[in-house]
Amino acid sequence: MELKELTQNFINIFGQLEEFGLEKITNSNCEKFLNLISGDLETDYLQKIWQFYMADREDKKQDFTPESLCQLVSELTKSKDEEWVYDMCSGSGALTIQKWVSNKNLKFVCEELDEKIIPFLIFNLKIRNIEGYVINGNVLTGEHKAVYKLVKGEKFSNIEPCMFFEYPGFDTGISNPPFNLKGEYKKEVELKNMNYVFVLKMLEKVNGKVAFILPNSVTCSEDEKSARKYLLENKKIRAVIAMPGKMFEKTQIPTTMLYFENADTISFIDCRIQNFIVEKREQKGELHTKNRVYIKELNTFSKENIEEILTAIFEKKKIIGFSKTVTAKEIVDDEWKTGIHVGCIEEEKKTRSYEDILNDLRRVMEQKNQNKLTINEVWAKELGFVEVFENANKGDEETEGLNDTIKNTLKLDINLPKQDYIRLTKSKELKWENKDKKELSSTITLALQTWKTMLHFLNKEENRYLVELRDKLLPDLMNGEIDVSGINIQRKIGDKM
Repeated sequence: MELKELTQNFINIFGQLEEFGLEKITNSNCEKFLNLISGDLETDYLQKIWQFYMADREDKKQDFTPESLCQLVSELTKSKDEEWVYDMCSGSGALTIQKWVSNKNLKFVCEELDEKIIPFLIFNLKIRNIEGYVINGNVLTGEHKAVYKLVKGEKFSNIEPCMFFEYPGFDTGISNPPFNLKGEYKKEVELKNMNYVFVLKMLEKVNGKVAFILPNSVTCSEDEKSARKYLLENKKIRAVIAMPGKMFEKTQIPTTMLYFENADTISFIDCRIQNFIVEKREQKGELHTKNRVYIKELNTFSKENIEEILTAIFEKKKIIGFSKTVTAKEIVDDEWKTGIHVGCIEEEKKTRSYEDILNDLRRVMEQKNQNKLTINEVWAKELGFVEVFENANKGDEETEGLNDTIKNTLKLDINLPKQDYIRLTKSKELKWENKDKKELSSTITLALQTWKTMLHFLNKEENRYLVELRDKLLPDLMNGEIDVSGINIQRKIGDKM
């Protein structure tokens, strides 16, 4: 079944996704959904549906953990005696589902702050008959708004409100928390960025293996150096895995997976040049293009890629440019950059500063926005401007991710503008405006020159037909066959010549 059809069938059962609530999570609806996906519970169809339906909405703030990253987390944290798993900042449960696929006897505690996504999380657990708890709470403050207990049923989990809750002893911890949140933390170390605070709070609760997906900045930022030093000194960090770009749909921030376990050595894995595969994902359009389906390309790991990573870590393989295992003493200045340790050979190049590059990028984007075309949807399709509109929308998505990186990673006060050079409208309108009040854009200048050339050509064509008209009229006028008294035809024609 195609994703567009699957999404529509889901809406037919549960209604619009924005209105999905706990009251919709009945055994009857679970049965209908199970039939819809042909009983395949090892695939996270709910995530696929949500991505397809909501991915281009301006108000969409959550991103989803890619399936292949979930699989890597699951395999990395696997152990013989696993019983309880803690999924911190669990979202809709993507990491939990992949852990469940590897061991269907596991019990889970899933904690998530966003109450709007809690029904999707509970649904994902209930339909798989998973035992455990769902907490609508704030990991950083410890506040719990609500706790739901899931008890195994005959086919689907039974959901009960839980008034008194205590965390069990966890064997495994998994998390893809929100990146680069600001705050204050003054316990083991002092931090103003919450990336490692999530890690430290997880390690308080988990006695076994832990895996986190975090931004690359956690490996080398000066602000988080004290956390890296603390974790090294306490022999908590086991592996640092640099991920390829373009794995996440929404964020362009490069990511790293940190694997924690009591260990005397640290493995560094650089997957940025690995032979990963490209996944093509369908996605619904928005606004004027809501009936269209777009294709997005994202990088993803194959099973072979995941196996290579696991082998490199657990067998401590040294592969130049890919993997190396070192002791804490070999790590200089508490930096965890994978490229330094795996031996990436790079020629030193002179590069411009981020400020110079970004200022030039902003200048070009502002030039593009000097003009704005407002055009009727039908005319846009006829003239081939729909693709221009779609590219502008995609550009906005990329710009949002870049601005996030500029602000939170590069710490620069530079903001790139939105793509504001085309708008589709249902009214019969075509307007091309020069938005810059101080300067006439070069595009308008060129367009005016083209228009002037076209006018010159049309004037010549007009004169040609006027000459033809004159040559036909004059003999008839001379013969008196046409009465045009009071009209000076020669003067009229001569004015155009």
